[in-house]
Amino acid sequence: MAVDYPLVLYDCAYENLEWIFDGEEHAFTVAHLQALWTQQAVRSRILYSMLQGLGQGPSEQRTEGDADPLRAWTSTQPPVMRLADTLLEGVGPRKYKRLMERERCEGLESRIRHYAKRGRIELPEALREEELLDSEEPALPGQRGTELGSGGAPESV
Repeated sequence: MAVDYPLVLYDCAYENLEWIFDGEEHAFTVAHLQALWTQQAVRSRILYSMLQGLGQGPSEQRTEGDADPLRAWTSTQPPVMRLADTLLEGVGPRKYKRLMERERCEGLESRIRHYAKRGRIELPEALREEELLDSEEPALPGQRGTELGSGGAPESV
């Protein structure tokens, strides 16, 4: 989104309309705007002088036999100019990431199991059956398993 200060509507014209205003208020408004303009003009000149005072900046391009890596700011490659960037607020442009490469949140079933585990909701029948099927996988030799439906402590196989 662009900054708001250059987007001010200041020059309007209306047909068949004559403005009536107080002379003192008009003089006060003109004096106030002149004071603002003067302050901004001085700040602008100071900043311009500061930039000119920097004189030289680093350059990535070197010519053969050139021992000095510094160049005038106007001749640096690429030129140091980010004037338009200052008029844009917020986050800068990001590199595009393909849809399927983007980070995804966990699935609905996972969230349902999470809340069922905490006792906030009851686990739906379909998910209970799915969990039973997952837990009925045969145990590998040497592993301890549990017998479903025994209601007691796990038994060794």
